[in-house]
Amino acid sequence: MYSVLLKTSEATATVCTTEKEKRALYMWKYHVLICSLFMMVGAFIGFSLPMYISGVTITPLDLVIALIVAVISIPIHVLIHEAGHLLFGKLSGYRFLSFRLFSYMWVMDGERIRFKRLTTPGIIGQCLMIPPPFKEGEAFPYRLYLAGGVLLNVLVSIGVVGLSLIFNIQSLSILIAATLGAFIACLNLIPISISDGATLKKCIKNHDMRWLLYVQLRVNAEMTQGKRYAELDPRFLNRPMSIDHDDPFQWFIKFLTYYIELDKGAYETAWIQLKDMWDQLDTKHFYHPSLKKEWLFYRLMTNQLDQLNVEQSFLTGKQLIDRRLQAWYQWKVEKNAKGALATCEKALQETIYHTNKGHFKVEAQFINELKADIAHTSQIG
Repeated sequence: MYSVLLKTSEATATVCTTEKEKRALYMWKYHVLICSLFMMVGAFIGFSLPMYISGVTITPLDLVIALIVAVISIPIHVLIHEAGHLLFGKLSGYRFLSFRLFSYMWVMDGERIRFKRLTTPGIIGQCLMIPPPFKEGEAFPYRLYLAGGVLLNVLVSIGVVGLSLIFNIQSLSILIAATLGAFIACLNLIPISISDGATLKKCIKNHDMRWLLYVQLRVNAEMTQGKRYAELDPRFLNRPMSIDHDDPFQWFIKFLTYYIELDKGAYETAWIQLKDMWDQLDTKHFYHPSLKKEWLFYRLMTNQLDQLNVEQSFLTGKQLIDRRLQAWYQWKVEKNAKGALATCEKALQETIYHTNKGHFKVEAQFINELKADIAHTSQIG
């Protein structure tokens, strides 16, 4: 595999996360925990005080039940939110592709919907759909699809409160469950990072952003159905962009270009693109963890093992890219051919459970080429 690019190095690699990074991660988790606790306390006070003033008796048992209801309500509202994307997406001409709640997934496979289990860090719920064709000069339907989750959260919350008023039910649990739905809706509507609100705001302001949304949805659909990166329509990459380079959708295109070059075997071009991305991307960006993994992959491929800082999570993760890195690390750094081959086999077994068939065809190719490289080197030795 990559033999044209390989260079020798006698330096050693280290597995570490700097103390500064550890402290930053700890402080971030600490602030999130504190903010969550304050939100929960504030919610209880905000709900219970008006009811207490109005003469409704609130017992400690009511508070315990309300807390349990709050915990149970979160996944229910996530389910409602994703169902909103599905419902309003269908009304906008989209077709079903996949629906996820935690690790439970329903995926369109040909003409059938199949159930799968897949854990992806950071994803609690997700509804992906196949967009209608993007036609120049015609409006592309994106508003209802993007806003559908928020709309259904709000409608359900209003409906719950309305029914409680109609039947004169004064319940702290009902108020908390309804308000949590409105809270999740507002959280998704705030235009930050990759929220529905942020994407909707950018699409409203920028025609190119609508094209990028279409491309990402279309690429995901085609690769879920089995297309590899190199088989995608090249027109996805030929449109000039006028968007901020920090935008996640713009970075999706950059990563897509990188993977296309890898899939075609144009490794030198892929490495050049990777270096450009490494120089441009901010360390706090949404895509930075993925870029760090691909950068490590590049360093391992080209035998640049000097001062190689490898985060421990990369060597214990269960994503396919983690398996790819683990196998190459075992082979290049630890000189453990047996361990690398075992990791390769584990990765190949796991590919059958994933939904993005096209991507995992490419990952399987990398793994098989590593196996061939190990076998070839062992024969020479």
